[in-house]
Amino acid sequence: MSDDIDLDWLVKGRSKIQILLLRLHNLAKAHDPSAEDARSVVLQLMLGTAFSLWRAVFLVRRKRDRATLHGAAEAFLGLLVQDNIINYSQDKATAAWSGGYYLNNAMFRLRELASRHLADAGVRIPKGIRRIDEFLTMPFEKRLAATQTDLWDMAYDVSAEICDSLEGGRSSGPETETVTPGGGEP
Repeated sequence: MSDDIDLDWLVKGRSKIQILLLRLHNLAKAHDPSAEDARSVVLQLMLGTAFSLWRAVFLVRRKRDRATLHGAAEAFLGLLVQDNIINYSQDKATAAWSGGYYLNNAMFRLRELASRHLADAGVRIPKGIRRIDEFLTMPFEKRLAATQTDLWDMAYDVSAEICDSLEGGRSSGPETETVTPGGGEP
């Protein structure tokens, strides 16, 4: 067992993401699948976000360095080329890279939601999205130095806030922000 895995955090994170997945499942069941509206797009992007967070919770580490990341990326590519499949065991063996992949995927989806889809669906934009946007626009070395468990918590909190808004129905008001990619003003 790696010293870089916080078991208390892991168990709490697994519980939180399972509950979020159940909430999204219930929202999807209640949504008209034939509806071609902005809310459908939000639900689809949230499903991808939640799946990425679910996978990442098992893989993120508190710290990474460039050499470890490169080694894991090289091993991941080798497994993919050799076996043409990636399962959990391969993800776990290359967690320094794959954990970051799933976590970044969740954050890219959240930024896409905030910049293009939430307002159209009448869903308030979470305040925490600015921190995600700031992280995604940092130089690579600063991103690499970030603690992945903290980033996971940040992405989870934004996801849970979007889910809260979806469950509460259409909402717009003083909490709504306008976000553009790159952190600039609209």
